[in-house]
Amino acid sequence: AGAAAALAAQYLDDPVAKERRARERAEMDARIKEHSCDYIITGDKRRDAVVQFSNSMASIAFDMFRSKAADADIAGDDKLRVQCCQSMLQFLEPLARQSGISSSAVKAQLEAEYGRFEPRR
Repeated sequence: AGAAAALAAQYLDDPVAKERRARERAEMDARIKEHSCDYIITGDKRRDAVVQFSNSMASIAFDMFRSKAADADIAGDDKLRVQCCQSMLQFLEPLARQSGISSSAVKAQLEAEYGRFEPRR
């Protein structure tokens, strides 16, 4: 377990990995702006699922989690980053299921943007 934690920490601190995640986030931000939506689930490359929360408070909360996760990734605050990723996954899982996209695909997408994390149990 100690070796796995050390490897995960190295991955999160790796400047190349951080830059790759920042690029993923910037691409998503551009696509969100282009589609005027809250998020885009890209679990199936042939058809993206555009997410538009019907509740404005959900939209605000999700945007806050995205922003805080990005800031935490940049600052190296792993605990906050993981908490925000877990919250985003909980927001997106029901919407992904409705679109036929698996939770694991959504988790992989979030990890590409924010780094590895384990879902809440």
